Amino acid sequence: MGRSQSWALLLAIAVLTGCTGNQPSGSASTTTRAATVSRSATDTGPIDRRPITATKADACPILAQRTAAESIGMRLARIQILRQGGATIGCRFYALQGSPLAASEHLPGPNQPVVQIATTTFKDSVAAHNALVRLANAGTDPAQYKIRSNLVGVAFRTRFDPADGARDWAVGFSVARKLVVIKTAVNDTSADALAIARIVVSKI
Repeated sequence: MGRSQSWALLLAIAVLTGCTGNQPSGSASTTTRAATVSRSATDTGPIDRRPITATKADACPILAQRTAAESIGMRLARIQILRQGGATIGCRFYALQGSPLAASEHLPGPNQPVVQIATTTFKDSVAAHNALVRLANAGTDPAQYKIRSNLVGVAFRTRFDPADGARDWAVGFSVARKLVVIKTAVNDTSADALAIARIVVSKI
């Protein structure tokens, strides 16, 4: 299917169905159910369009560094808090640098986050949901998963670490008016991003 047809068939994320996956994917053979998003649905951009700033921090308020390291399977060192208009909207975690382990474990460099968590607020839940649909369709290999019992998200490949091309795994989900996107510098499985999503959802 060409990109010009992507609006005709879009991911059905709003309703949990029998085809929703419970186990993360690591291959391009992932399949997912598709559905049409109503053309009459509210479809506006983010409410806050001010610049996002990144500031060094000792901790992330929505994910502990140790938990992030265990989820991603990499040694972490530096944390940044993402803020917009004075409000915290996410975090970035960076891999350990300046150690033999950084080379032997092939960790990303000092300017490439290993994990990025970012939230965006929209006018309403429909706009947030539609933003997730567009984001997932802009990537590849989308698949639906339970984030919690009453919430479905979508895992997809996207461009994050330039060294990986457009093969890094991300997970997105919408809660009310908020869109939450977890990006990882991992290209072999969506399990890491999914594990983080299932942890941070309680903080959103």
